[in-house]
Amino acid sequence: MLRRPASWAVLVVSAFLSPAIGCGAEVEDKAKAVLGDWYKGIAEAKTLSGETSAAFQVLQAGTEVQAQRDGYTFALKRPQHFIMKAKDAAGLTLVNDDKQLYQALGSGKVYTEDKPFASIGDIFSKSVILSQTNLQQGLSLLGDALAAESFEKLLAGLGDVKYVGEEMRDGEKAHHLLIVFQKTPHDAWFTAEAKPKLMRLLPDLKTIAAANGRELPPGVDLKLTVDFMKWAYDEEPAADAFAAVPPKDFELVPDLFAPPAVRMVGKAAPSFELPTLAGSPFKLSEQVGKVVVLDFWATWCGPCVAALPKINETTAKYKEKGVVFQAVNQQEEASIVKEVPGSAEARRAGDPRRRREGRNAVQGRRDPPNRDHRQVRQDSGRARRCGARYRRAPGERARRHPGGQRPFGGQKLEARVGSRAALG
Repeated sequence: MLRRPASWAVLVVSAFLSPAIGCGAEVEDKAKAVLGDWYKGIAEAKTLSGETSAAFQVLQAGTEVQAQRDGYTFALKRPQHFIMKAKDAAGLTLVNDDKQLYQALGSGKVYTEDKPFASIGDIFSKSVILSQTNLQQGLSLLGDALAAESFEKLLAGLGDVKYVGEEMRDGEKAHHLLIVFQKTPHDAWFTAEAKPKLMRLLPDLKTIAAANGRELPPGVDLKLTVDFMKWAYDEEPAADAFAAVPPKDFELVPDLFAPPAVRMVGKAAPSFELPTLAGSPFKLSEQVGKVVVLDFWATWCGPCVAALPKINETTAKYKEKGVVFQAVNQQEEASIVKEVPGSAEARRAGDPRRRREGRNAVQGRRDPPNRDHRQVRQDSGRARRCGARYRRAPGERARRHPGGQRPFGGQKLEARVGSRAALG
């Protein structure tokens, strides 16, 4: 299973044990009995469903300074039907049945379709989505239990298992266990009944941070609380419980987590029109059959300005072969662009918030070589999506705006307009 927790830390648990419970074998046997009853219920259930609610908190001197909360609903029907869906529409969705594996990411409005997993255990051990949610949703322990062929094999994959005591939680009795799994200590609570249900998991995030070489600042603590609710065993799910129907505005992609620009490779470039500094429009629709190189730049980006002459020189060599070069300024005013030597043309106003940044960046800079290409400006963000068959030029990477924003400065994109042939 894909996991993130620590690889070496083992918690010393004796200091946390209640004196009334005893110690040694008695405590361990009690913990194994509760865990065994929980595993038995999981293993015997033909259908299973529930919800999670996770809260990640950053605490400073005991006071919450940052928090993130989310949750999922999940259901399964053996041998291979499974669905997990984020309560937030921007979150992740996974559906596995006997025909396909459907995975979707709401924030990107994208989805993938693949061959289904053969079993519930395979889903938890091989799914990319579950590898992202195992820790933060407490699904690792549940997944290990569903994948284990026997209770003995489940125990073999765990570290220490200790019984802390019986407590009241949410108005009902609960067994409090301390379980080290994936080499990370977890406080776990189970309902005190014949068929225990998992109520809460509390992983030790300090152990995880230490294992990744990260030491928390003094007075700062991290806390992740995962609550499980609405458990249902052997309740027949609705006929459409495992239906995978992508929304109409979702796009089928090969890689769910690929950046949007990568997903545009191979697609026809949408038409756009931008004004040049000379005042005439640049229309992509008039470049059909040509290779259009778009360079997104700004005056405050030194490497961008320095690279423009080289790009212009290179593309000029292939002008007779239908290569067109256009530099797209990141919404700076005409007066700012004209301050850069070599820009003698006028353009209409851009984003006034970038006026000061542009002037400050230009002052004192060594004059770059004259640029003989036309300048075009970005309009309503459409230039970021202006063509497909996009790719970055070799050796280039996006550069970060001094103020923390991340425009396309320094990133070269190519688009073969009106053609689906691969770029050479």
